[in-house]
Amino acid sequence: HYWLYGMDSDSCNTVLFSVFADSTINEDTIITFSAYPEALNCQNQPEYCINGDTVNFNFPVVLQYASNNNLNLFPIHFTLHQNYPNPFNPTTTLKYDLTEDSFVDITVYDMLGNVVNNLIKSNQSSGYKSIQWDGTNNQGEPVSAGVYLYKIQSGDFVDTKKMILLK
Repeated sequence: HYWLYGMDSDSCNTVLFSVFADSTINEDTIITFSAYPEALNCQNQPEYCINGDTVNFNFPVVLQYASNNNLNLFPIHFTLHQNYPNPFNPTTTLKYDLTEDSFVDITVYDMLGNVVNNLIKSNQSSGYKSIQWDGTNNQGEPVSAGVYLYKIQSGDFVDTKKMILLK
């Protein structure tokens, strides 16, 4: 997994996004990057650096812009998003972003801190993810209306958010 980062020489805006390479790369290897146009402000051809497990070198990069509809980028920050809809009945969607392959634990708790439902406890690949919760406990029984917490743990990343189930 390699991270491309650098600075636009005209505006000093920082650019950061990632690419995966299946084999060791060298200075003759061509790597294609895509990025959101609004994330970049490159007037000239600035200097960037690729860092990874086996390579560290500087070179000029030509960035080709892709439309937002054709992007397949990996997230650069671990993120747990607010569920939607919220309040919900009978189901809600929990979205989260993984910057790297990791073990993911997403658990729903009641307001007393009791485990209600273990939604995910598995290894997952990096990317933009989502899971639905149908308002049931680990036994498949419907839970009562109220406020619930959902928590993600992935490596060192931990975050918790509230959601409201209406009946």
